Amino acid sequence: SRELFDIVVLDVKMPDIDGIEVFNQLRDSHPEMPVILLTGHPSTSDAFHTSKRGIADYIAKPVDMDELAGKVQEVVMRNGQKSQESTTGPGSGTEPKISVMIVDDEADLLQSLSRAFSRRGLRVTTAGSGSRALEILDSVLVDVMVLDVKMPGMDGLEVLRRVKEKHPSIQVILLSGHPSVDAAL
Repeated sequence: SRELFDIVVLDVKMPDIDGIEVFNQLRDSHPEMPVILLTGHPSTSDAFHTSKRGIADYIAKPVDMDELAGKVQEVVMRNGQKSQESTTGPGSGTEPKISVMIVDDEADLLQSLSRAFSRRGLRVTTAGSGSRALEILDSVLVDVMVLDVKMPGMDGLEVLRRVKEKHPSIQVILLSGHPSVDAAL
């Protein structure tokens, strides 16, 4: 409910709630998210039910890890092509936009970087403080954050720590007019 993933690899037999029920709930909340089911006890009934609801693959255990990794890559690539076609149009030749958040307390730098990144086809969000950036991330996820280290209030290193706790997949680039070994470490 808090984070989206490219794919879910889900075991069928688990304590408390079984994988088929988790799959059904995922289908209701995230119908486009691909799911690979793993099972040590293949069932024709489960396979039929999940195939009707759009399972990406149904794999019997024990599973070879290279085979599973290959299936995951194949499904994500296949799903990525569908989402790219739906957002950019088939055959449009355009790549899906990378989303970038720029966080800096200097308004002129924010405006300048925003214009430069936008001209290069990036989708840009800006925040004038660390606390504002965290607030924005509650509703808008980004691929990359360009983050100033020295800011009043919450500094960039604290913002980095909080971003990585809550959104570990966001890549962060730190900017500093005062680089130091301590900050880098």
